[in-house]
Amino acid sequence: MKKMLNPVHGVGNGPGVRNVERRINLFKEAGIQYSRTHDPVGGFGSGEFVNIHCIFKNFDADVNDPASYDFQMTDIYIKNIIDAGTKVIYRLGETIENGVVAHPELRKYCKVPADFQKWAEICEHIVMHYNEGWNNGFHYNIEYWEIWNEPDNIEMWDGTDEEFYEMYRITANHLKNRFPNIKIGGYGCSGLYAALNPDNNNEWFKALVPYFENFVKYITAPETKAPFDFFSWHCYTRYLEEFEHCMKFARSYLDSHGLSETESILTEWNVGGECIDGVWESSIFRKGPKAASFVAGVFSLMNQYDVDKSNYYDAEATRVSWCGLFDVYTGNPCKPYFVFKAYNELYNMENKFDFEIEDRGALYSIGAEKDGEKALMLSNYKGVNYRVNIPVEKIEGCKMAEIYAIDENHDLELTEKVILGKTGLEVSVNTNTVIYIKFR
Repeated sequence: MKKMLNPVHGVGNGPGVRNVERRINLFKEAGIQYSRTHDPVGGFGSGEFVNIHCIFKNFDADVNDPASYDFQMTDIYIKNIIDAGTKVIYRLGETIENGVVAHPELRKYCKVPADFQKWAEICEHIVMHYNEGWNNGFHYNIEYWEIWNEPDNIEMWDGTDEEFYEMYRITANHLKNRFPNIKIGGYGCSGLYAALNPDNNNEWFKALVPYFENFVKYITAPETKAPFDFFSWHCYTRYLEEFEHCMKFARSYLDSHGLSETESILTEWNVGGECIDGVWESSIFRKGPKAASFVAGVFSLMNQYDVDKSNYYDAEATRVSWCGLFDVYTGNPCKPYFVFKAYNELYNMENKFDFEIEDRGALYSIGAEKDGEKALMLSNYKGVNYRVNIPVEKIEGCKMAEIYAIDENHDLELTEKVILGKTGLEVSVNTNTVIYIKFR
């Protein structure tokens, strides 16, 4: 049997906590698989949800006393994710504190914990609350627990590399010993861009790959060994080729260092902004058809290069410049949302349908099949208009093709029905367009 598609149609954040009924339904319709709880709700956290300091407000308090914890707001946030039929990747840590580089006096939470063991025990009690019912909690069986986010980013960590490695070791071992069936990982790597270009002039980019390599060396050394069930990492770029290289590098590096069972999870990703009429634009661009074709291309690549799961950043509509899925004012779904919806149909089929495009250029494809029916998604990101031939032997037994489009004028709407003959199917895939074909 062929391999099924990977559950890569996950997002950052969930339906939120206000006016959520419609958003929950939209999550269900698109089959959103995983929600990662980083930068939750409002302007990067709003001080009430998920973050360690939001739940355990006084670090000097008794870690075993239920009264030391405030789960009220986070309970609502997590429940709405669960009600949407979405699984949780729970980020244990803090929301980014933008601006602390220029104003270090503003840093409050993204800093080295005073006591690593106590921090680990606080995390333990959060797991207990959501998985074991502790402190009027739940039995959600949340499987994925991510330690921190972007410690290689000065806005997220004010200590040394080694201090983070040590905190990860202590926390990961503590949680794994206490909850052997959950998956522990991290660390929300800021990016692997320099793996493609080691001579990149950006000094921060150049430092990110050695940070990852040293982290792997540390947690695999016998004296500092730690559980590493998944590696979480990020990628923001306008170039699908850069995504492709980073995916290949992440998987190959893990495999070559004895971590073939460690999942590669792209916990933050999106297309970079673009200059429109001389103005740098991201909030409108990320909601449009060109961004949708990019998203479809990333889905294709993630299945090709073994990205196990992913979280598009972001599904929180108030994060206007980053949320390409929903309009902040109307709540209506935008163009990339319909790519998620089409991909979910593919994901719910049993097997991959392999379709290679010769001289691919800017075209990306991904397909699936079940019970003799097939479906294929084609995307054209920044290319010329194409005519794609799907040979009859690839769709043998199918009698009809229904062609749907995601473009400037269509939101995954049926545009054409074709009775199939003996010559296969030829279809147009114009620039910045996604075509979704159902073969009946």
